[in-house]
Amino acid sequence: MGPGSNPSNLKGLSRSRHYRFIRGDLSDYKTTRRVLKDADYVVNFAAETHVDRSIANPLPFLRSNVVGVYNLLQAVRESRIRRLVHISTDEVYGPIESGSFSEESLLSPSSPYSATKAASDQLVKAWSATYKVPAIILRCTNNFGPKSVAVPGSVAGLCLALERFGTMELADVLREPTAG
Repeated sequence: MGPGSNPSNLKGLSRSRHYRFIRGDLSDYKTTRRVLKDADYVVNFAAETHVDRSIANPLPFLRSNVVGVYNLLQAVRESRIRRLVHISTDEVYGPIESGSFSEESLLSPSSPYSATKAASDQLVKAWSATYKVPAIILRCTNNFGPKSVAVPGSVAGLCLALERFGTMELADVLREPTAG
């Protein structure tokens, strides 16, 4: 886990039968495949993050954001996953002087971070079209909340496999057509 990951933020989930924490790396295909074995849904937040870190050393970004997503997609193909939700970033659109982007906007990444995220988005789209992987892409501006970390870091290796969740609200959200 990267410097931005904090396992103590997940302690409240440990009492749920729908939750399990597995320390792993998406660039390790065997681990990825094992984690998805009994899952129905996958929400992929895994990524190396922060533009400055990607400029200083792009290799971890290629490993996590490209190779890791490739492994995840291959594992999803071999499983019975009902939906993959791939969390991306608005950074894939590049800089904007005014206005806003839409899902139809061209991708124009401007850093190693955004380039690897754009590459992973394209892999998800290709696997969805070619292999019928049931996937959607969400391009968020930023993810933050009460347990956010204010220092540069990553959530590399965090892949939430939601096993047999069963709640209607989650199932409905995962079925909604969005970017992708």
